[in-house]
Amino acid sequence: MFANTAKDINTLVEKELKSANQKFSLFNSNHEGWVLLLEEVEEAKHYESQVATHTNNMFAHIMNNDAGKVVEVAKAIKESTTGAILELIQVAAMADKIIMSNQPIAPRTPDGKIVRIDRGSGNA
Repeated sequence: MFANTAKDINTLVEKELKSANQKFSLFNSNHEGWVLLLEEVEEAKHYESQVATHTNNMFAHIMNNDAGKVVEVAKAIKESTTGAILELIQVAAMADKIIMSNQPIAPRTPDGKIVRIDRGSGNA
């Protein structure tokens, strides 16, 4: 099952990368790529922090036998976890974009894919 999940995540990363490449060109420098990658990492950390806070709050509600609050906090955990996952997909896409931006110069399609040039078999 984990292999299928990893495949699904990679599909989402590829979709995010395609969308980013349609809106913005490849990075002009590794510094530019790093700054954008760092922005996404910071956003993911924000959501992770919310998950940790909600998890700690949930324990207090469990100790008070407040099932309604436990459910409310569980929903907040799910929402924050989803936000973190979406940001981490963007982190992975930006990492891929850094890799792409460091490839030798080649003609690319608007979504960032290298255009393959048929040079024949090389046999005369």
